[in-house]
Amino acid sequence: MNFNRRGTEAKQKINTYTMKKIVIAISILMMSISCGEIFAQKDGFSLHLSGVFPNGKFGEFDEVNNNDEMKRVGALFNEQSKTGAAGTGFGLGFKYQFPIPQIENLRFLIGAEVMWNPLNSDAKDYMDEILETAKAENETADYMDINTTFPNYLNIPLMAGLNYSFGLTEKVKLYGELGLGLNIRIATKFMFENEEEGVTVKYDNATSFAYQLGVGVLFDKVSIGLHWYNLGSVKVKGEVTSYDNYYGSESESFTWKELSTSMLTLKVGFHF
Repeated sequence: MNFNRRGTEAKQKINTYTMKKIVIAISILMMSISCGEIFAQKDGFSLHLSGVFPNGKFGEFDEVNNNDEMKRVGALFNEQSKTGAAGTGFGLGFKYQFPIPQIENLRFLIGAEVMWNPLNSDAKDYMDEILETAKAENETADYMDINTTFPNYLNIPLMAGLNYSFGLTEKVKLYGELGLGLNIRIATKFMFENEEEGVTVKYDNATSFAYQLGVGVLFDKVSIGLHWYNLGSVKVKGEVTSYDNYYGSESESFTWKELSTSMLTLKVGFHF
């Protein structure tokens, strides 16, 4: 029997088996590192749902000056007011982020959101009170059925910025971020009318510089964060159209005071 030949073959099998084990081990290690990096960075696309809470002048209502009661309602109704009388709303947005290779845990992000805020209940109640007073003071039946459409705010911030995160545990991370960009402010029309006459106020869309600051916690594929937005200060512009069945319609453009828009948002994010 050729023991040398058998010994050589055995060594070759052992070496082959050892190499396979090494390759498998390296593959598992690389996969583990890759998965760890994916979890740690949470790069890519994410979808965010948020509660939107008006802040500062944007959410204020009660501002009475020079006995001008209409000024209490806010900048969408009075040329001297600087308050928004906005109520709590909600938002929907997306974000895409990717790592900056030179700095660990720092990422570049781009994102867009749509934030909706109605008028707050105090402003609506006050406007209803004014309309009820008008009904009571007018004896004609025309004022008994007034249809009212209140305006709503839509803010659309488009931003780019930076996100930095660090781990508390293997599966929990804290993050902070800063975003800069442009906001598009939209106010829907205000209208009240009856069968005989009516008034419609249409507001121009406005753009302004905007920024946001945020902090939060990341749990694997879900994040919870608190973000503050300053969406700029822009004058309220638009057109008022009054009309009736006898004299037709008449329109007039207007430019009123600046309205500052800021809010605090509580976000829940889903990372893909």
